[in-house]
Amino acid sequence: MGMGEQETLAGEAGAPSAEQSPSFRARGRGPATGHAPGAGRRASAAELAKRYVPFLMVMAVLLALVAEAPTTRLSASGVSGSAGRRSAQAGSSTGSTAAGPVSAAAGGAAGAAAAGGTTATDDVAVSGVKCGLGVLQVTWSPYAPPCQPAWSGNNGGATAPGVSGSTITIAYREEGESSDVNAVRSIMPGVLPTDSQVLYDLNVFLQAFNKEYELYGRHVVIKPFMAQGDAMEEMVGEDTQGAQEDAATAASMGAFADITPIPTIPYSEALVQNHVISMNNLLTSNSFLQSSAPYAYSMIPSLDDLGSLMTTIGCNLGSSPVSFADDSSLNGKPRVFGAILLENPQYQGLENEMLAGLQACGVKVPVVINYTLDLSTIQQQMQNAISQMKSNNVTTVLCGCDPVGEIYVTQAADQQDFGPEWFSEWLPPQFERTYSQDQWAHSVEVGLGPSIPEQEDEAYKVYQMVDPGGQPQEPYFWYVYYQLLYLFNGLQAAGPDLTPASMLSGLQHLPPSQPGQVGQWTYGTGIYWPFSQAQVSYWVPNKAQRLR
Repeated sequence: MGMGEQETLAGEAGAPSAEQSPSFRARGRGPATGHAPGAGRRASAAELAKRYVPFLMVMAVLLALVAEAPTTRLSASGVSGSAGRRSAQAGSSTGSTAAGPVSAAAGGAAGAAAAGGTTATDDVAVSGVKCGLGVLQVTWSPYAPPCQPAWSGNNGGATAPGVSGSTITIAYREEGESSDVNAVRSIMPGVLPTDSQVLYDLNVFLQAFNKEYELYGRHVVIKPFMAQGDAMEEMVGEDTQGAQEDAATAASMGAFADITPIPTIPYSEALVQNHVISMNNLLTSNSFLQSSAPYAYSMIPSLDDLGSLMTTIGCNLGSSPVSFADDSSLNGKPRVFGAILLENPQYQGLENEMLAGLQACGVKVPVVINYTLDLSTIQQQMQNAISQMKSNNVTTVLCGCDPVGEIYVTQAADQQDFGPEWFSEWLPPQFERTYSQDQWAHSVEVGLGPSIPEQEDEAYKVYQMVDPGGQPQEPYFWYVYYQLLYLFNGLQAAGPDLTPASMLSGLQHLPPSQPGQVGQWTYGTGIYWPFSQAQVSYWVPNKAQRLR
């Protein structure tokens, strides 16, 4: 399924600012510090709410790289605390597994030698890079694996389903234009691209990865297929049979892995059952990732780690006074937190852990309001929520809201002359420009942001390297780029004897990346996602520039 229509943002007001916006470590062993200032189908409002809001919620998580959960702001004076990233394998330590390459840097070379292959005697990679200590496979990304000298020899041929001596097959599930995805496009234009747009960008990036990564005589081929199931129904627990049929299709067409950008939980689970690697398991737990290894990865932290992150930030800020409210009379007062949370079973555990963690460190959240996914009542629900925030003297609103909920809750705050601090998840500018700008000028966000000028984006530069003068077909091209980057890191690290197990072992032996535009990537036993940092940013309503 695609993720948003292409939209030109040049000259439009509103952008996250990078000014004084710190990084906050989402997983790590030590303390963290920071500083901050269906075509043809028409549904009722209730039916659309049931279908599209869960989808937008999942998409928002994916784009933000943090879940739709309350987040808080780092004070200007600085904070510290342990933001414990949790290994999905209890008691494990980062950087080692029982079976795998000899070392992080030498994994691919060791695997190549074991397979009877040879590497270039001059230590030059297929990318043209001269390998050496600390040298990466490619020059265009700090997230690339250690350089692997060019290899030649017998790669073992069909070492796993979806693998031959010359190809690695990756499936992509197309939702199609006759599904309820079109209903989403009619409600929020400019949010979802078509599958053809996403696939176009994927194939542009694929040229760079196939050319410059060491795949031991193979290259990746993406094979799209038309879904039989309905992703919108799957997201609300319906039509799981369609997901199972589609996963069986991916397996029968010889897929080693699946790279669908926004898969549903039923589809991801079915891929695992069919022994096809699912690269995007969103809104899931450490226990699922561990039990599904080596067939499940995620591009965002697990709900367990997100709960730990939110607790850490809240505990750091709980004792500091208000400093960023629209209502100047609130600034300087002790913070009084109130939470507005989407009512959803997938978030209940996260919500419980976060609230319990805040209570344990002495931070009280006296007002907790859950709202439901009903477009016919959401406006009134948000009016009631703001009324309760005001009557309980809340200064700081933790908004774990879906994108549409944030529109209505900020409008309600305007209408009731309520000017608090807002702490929420980061979303791309095309979402945040739809909120009340008076309110969102006093928001602080945690996630991948802030957005950066498109021409400075790593993914954009790689796109231009492949297609000089060409433009990405959709605004979230950078996400599919990082998705491919993570996959290819695993394929190279696996060595020539490519199997799901060797890919997992290779990934978990990679060293931490250099810092880049989305923080640092870390690996290790029990870690099934690359991102290890979240960034704190704030919204500047009148800032105009073309952003990714």
